[in-house]
Amino acid sequence: MHISRPVILFVSTCLSFFGSLFGTLDKIPKENFHLFLLVGQSNMAGRGKVSDADRKEHPRVLMFNKDHSWVPAVDPIHFDKSVAGVGLGRTFGIQMAEDNPDAIIGLIPCAAGGSPIRTWEPGGYHAQTKSHPWDAAISRAKAALEDGTLKGILWHQGESDSNTRDS
Repeated sequence: MHISRPVILFVSTCLSFFGSLFGTLDKIPKENFHLFLLVGQSNMAGRGKVSDADRKEHPRVLMFNKDHSWVPAVDPIHFDKSVAGVGLGRTFGIQMAEDNPDAIIGLIPCAAGGSPIRTWEPGGYHAQTKSHPWDAAISRAKAALEDGTLKGILWHQGESDSNTRDS
């Protein structure tokens, strides 16, 4: 029996959708859902080329997507710019999952590529991404904290503040 590729893709998509929709997230204690806020510039967001391996799901590593839903963490995790790619978040999440076998790891992507440190204050505005990085990160973190416990903040700043005038 031969099953066509579109049928396999459709079934896989449905299983993935319903698996995440009716997954085990609501059954685990909040303290076992370890959340990590990912903030900073493009070095955090990731701009590397995404390979097939970067799209492979880990059963206990999730990301809080743009729509405030928990989905499997696959690159690109961040959505600050259309050029988002591979970053450090997913690899960090997988390592944390391996080191904490009883935990589910939740990544909360909030990086804004090219954002100077001065835009990371309450009300600060970043024109390139048309966003308020601090305010958005706080809002996303609060929403994610309804499901889990914040265990850490990873901040990876880049070169926007490297000139002598700004440093």
